[in-house]
Amino acid sequence: MTRWVLAWLLFLAALIAMFVLMGEVDAIRHLEGKSRAAAAVTSIALMASDIFLPIPSSIVMTFNGTLFSLVPGALVSLAGLLSGAVLGYWVSRWYGKRVLRLIVGNRADDTVKPFFDRFGVLAVILSRPIPLIAETITCMAGTADMRFGPFMLGQVLGGVPLAFGYAWAGEYAGDHHSAFLALFVAVAVPSALWFLWAATRQVRQRGV
Repeated sequence: MTRWVLAWLLFLAALIAMFVLMGEVDAIRHLEGKSRAAAAVTSIALMASDIFLPIPSSIVMTFNGTLFSLVPGALVSLAGLLSGAVLGYWVSRWYGKRVLRLIVGNRADDTVKPFFDRFGVLAVILSRPIPLIAETITCMAGTADMRFGPFMLGQVLGGVPLAFGYAWAGEYAGDHHSAFLALFVAVAVPSALWFLWAATRQVRQRGV
């Protein structure tokens, strides 16, 4: 688990550095004087690329709440989450099997597909709030040929509370001029969920 902790600490350092470079919450309010549509499109594009690039989606979603308020910010975030999910699913469905078979051979069809046939929707829902794991499950779902309808159902059920939660935190932080609160929510919440997943995984491995 040590290597996972080190990887996550590096990821957190990148998040904090990006937040510091962005400055206080009030420093991004200059975007309000520009096109809201352009700001929304930029946010959606950033979140969609999170499926392949290390974009701090939790920070983007929190700032969406600050810039657009609760409901519009949540809808922009949800659009970004779903766009990334669709992109990751289809790219993985078209090309993922080749990569997976290079890694684990023909066992891929014997292990991955049965799992997603049985637990696919639940796996997508539960993994949605967890950084790195959400992207992994998305790509694996496409590779396993999970049906697109159930996959998107899981993404919506997992994404709606996530988008509204971060948007609420962002709106609250903006109203109270608290950049620290925005940073805490954007970093601490996904960190706690990630470490919970890592600890659970380690306990299960020891029990095998």
